[in-house]
Amino acid sequence: MGPAYWIAGFNEKNNNYVFKVAVYNATATQSFNVVFPGVPAGAEAKLTVLTSKAGASAVNEPGKPEVVDEAVTTVSAAAGGFKFALPSLSVAVLSWKRA
Repeated sequence: MGPAYWIAGFNEKNNNYVFKVAVYNATATQSFNVVFPGVPAGAEAKLTVLTSKAGASAVNEPGKPEVVDEAVTTVSAAAGGFKFALPSLSVAVLSWKRA
């Protein structure tokens, strides 16, 4: 089992594809190539990644310094897929709105 656990789906109401992944206990960075139907080359998706140097059970609490970091980037599709890499102990959501 692992080190990546994921699920993907399509929201018909919003015309949006979503890929959610958690990387747990990996010994190296994990690479992904996510392919959604009908993605043209150059299409852009939003990638949100949560990580923390404080470990797997880190949590942001009101009134305390934030220990979970959020990075939001844009990923461009190449040959129908969105390619990105994630470190161990990270959680990510890739979202692409179909035109």
